[in-house]
Amino acid sequence: MDEKSYLVIGCPPCTMYSTLMVYNRGRMNPKDFERRMAEANCLLNFAAEIYELQLSAGRHFLHEHPKTAKSWKNRKVRKLMKDPKAFTVDADLCRFGLVTRGVDGKLVVAKKATRFMRAAPAILDRLG
Repeated sequence: MDEKSYLVIGCPPCTMYSTLMVYNRGRMNPKDFERRMAEANCLLNFAAEIYELQLSAGRHFLHEHPKTAKSWKNRKVRKLMKDPKAFTVDADLCRFGLVTRGVDGKLVVAKKATRFMRAAPAILDRLG
């Protein structure tokens, strides 16, 4: 069987790229932090390689991470962002129904700035 995925959706864990890690790094064991960062980089780089394969074969991908995540500065991700077939759009996830509990326990709309990168125009149009 030689089937190829028309669309790959990727969202490798973004915890280690979070802006909160700036504060948590000093509280973590340095070896544990480095191990977790190496794992995060491995997963992100793997996803980027799959996206590159999709682009080179004329197929599509969708990648999502918080807009402020440091993962957007990763070398392979930056290279993808420069590809003329890959585009990004920023959106707040409240638009898609993201909610959280307020201090009073009631559900409130959660505004979470998220960046999407894709190689499928119709997807980006819907997300933007």
